[in-house]
Amino acid sequence: MRQPGNVGGMSEPETPAGPSGQAPLPGAPPTYAGYPPPGYPGGYPTGYPAAPPPPAPAGPRNGIGLAALLTGIVGALTLYGGVVLGPAAVVLGIIGWNRVRRGEATNGPVALLGIVLGAVGLIVGVIAIVLTVMLMNEVGAGDYFDCMSSAGGDPDAVDACLREFTDRIEEAFPDR
Repeated sequence: MRQPGNVGGMSEPETPAGPSGQAPLPGAPPTYAGYPPPGYPGGYPTGYPAAPPPPAPAGPRNGIGLAALLTGIVGALTLYGGVVLGPAAVVLGIIGWNRVRRGEATNGPVALLGIVLGAVGLIVGVIAIVLTVMLMNEVGAGDYFDCMSSAGGDPDAVDACLREFTDRIEEAFPDR
């Protein structure tokens, strides 16, 4: 048999009273006698925990543009390094410039200067290599390398190659 006010070991829901104790609060959940158990901290658990704060807005991503500038400076100042560092500075500068155009970075002039210095370093490096090859051909570096490879491990033949190459350099660039 069913006992009034007791369903499955629980009492019937009671509607919570308002602040004056007279009328129930609108939308308030029903309460059951004896629940929550005594000692339950805070009564009924209410809702979900607070949402985490939104992430802080990211600052400008200027690192690639700065890397382009530094790589371009080093490439432009080193004689042969511009051949390798120049294209790297140009690529980094283009990536940095695209970030500026998308609004992710704020250092457009720095990225642009990295592109320009990278191009200058590449041009200077290529000119230096061409002039070095021309100069080495002028003084007979090819003949020197051929002589050294044919000398093998013979110390007298190596000395003869070195003397011949030194004489050619002194002829090409006499003391003034």
